[in-house]
Amino acid sequence: MMFMNIISSGSKGNCYSICTDDSIIIIDIGVSLTRILNSLEENELKNKDLFLFLTHEHIDHTKGLRTFINNFSPNVFCSMGTALEISKKYELDPSNFYILDEQKLYKIDGFEVAPFKVLHDGAEPFGYHFIIDGKGVTFSTDLGVITDDIIDFLNDSHLAIVESNYEDTLLQNGNYPGFLKNRIKSVKGHLSNKQAINALSMLNTKKLQTVYLGHISEENNRYDIIEKYVSYCNLTFNFTTKYLKQEESVKNIPI
Repeated sequence: MMFMNIISSGSKGNCYSICTDDSIIIIDIGVSLTRILNSLEENELKNKDLFLFLTHEHIDHTKGLRTFINNFSPNVFCSMGTALEISKKYELDPSNFYILDEQKLYKIDGFEVAPFKVLHDGAEPFGYHFIIDGKGVTFSTDLGVITDDIIDFLNDSHLAIVESNYEDTLLQNGNYPGFLKNRIKSVKGHLSNKQAINALSMLNTKKLQTVYLGHISEENNRYDIIEKYVSYCNLTFNFTTKYLKQEESVKNIPI
């Protein structure tokens, strides 16, 4: 049995897990240990092979890192740029991280993972495409544009997380200062709702079963707007589209 847990998605914290019979794969650790233990059993974290993949160094993706490492000693994987930034931020030894390169396929303990470059304002941010028992799972959040490579990974996925951060008019008319608005909508910022839906419209796949729209802004988006986009997707595309509220947990999603 293989399933995914969405522990949290959004600017307050991001964390996901993929659980198999023998291992637990965690993607980002931007939440407290308490939040993690609400979704994952402590004895499984201690008794199964444990792998932690970090997309980038921003605090909403890493703030639980030190506590988690101290309690469970996972194998930690990320880019060199992310490792160097995290080692400075949390006073950790970067030599303890497994360094990954983009566009390489790694075989690790019964699963495969392909890190891919994303455009975001981190040191060296990655998205990840996992292949486990022949099924693909893609994590593509915190990015300013969807590239052709990401489209290819989504086409090869059964399950995916795709960012849908802001609605253009809400960001433009909102209270954020100009420099922050420009950062968010830049090519190294975040995906808008329209960019996310446009990316989904480009997919040509019979594999993909479910897409979760995530990392939704509290300030620059609204759930009623997202629901309209989701309704459109479910009427138009041959896969199911859902969305994640801030800090929402969803357990035991079959893959």
